[in-house]
Amino acid sequence: MDAQEKITPTHTIPFDECINMAADITDLRLPLIRQYLYTVSHTLLKDFENRSLEVIAADVRIISGFQDSCKPLNVGLLFFNENPEKYFPNSRIEVVNIPYSDERTFTGPLDQQLRDVLRYIKNNVIAEWVYKIEGESETLRYKNYQRNSVKPLASAIGI
Repeated sequence: MDAQEKITPTHTIPFDECINMAADITDLRLPLIRQYLYTVSHTLLKDFENRSLEVIAADVRIISGFQDSCKPLNVGLLFFNENPEKYFPNSRIEVVNIPYSDERTFTGPLDQQLRDVLRYIKNNVIAEWVYKIEGESETLRYKNYQRNSVKPLASAIGI
């Protein structure tokens, strides 16, 4: 097999669907899978406790391979491992709030990183100033960012 034949599959298979040969199925965490299925109200949550990790991971489609040598897919490790940086260096989100020189790093499973980042932005970055106009019943409101600018990201992860 020449080099081109080895490279070709990587052009056709998305990164998240690739098998991670450096990991084992036991690197997937059942509590994280359960929490995710609960969050999205998935039917696979029914009878969860009576099924093995292999069966659940196969149902969620986060493993691949032959029955005796299944390996996790990259997406499974990104979402269902406490430390995806072990397999994907720098798989974290870094946020810098420039006016305040506040730097935050968010680590952990990908969906949790996104939830934490959105919570941080909502609580620490988006600000509103209200000015009362003397002699008027109305107020002026100014925001540094519109909440609508953050909504597409929030809805993409189900927050």
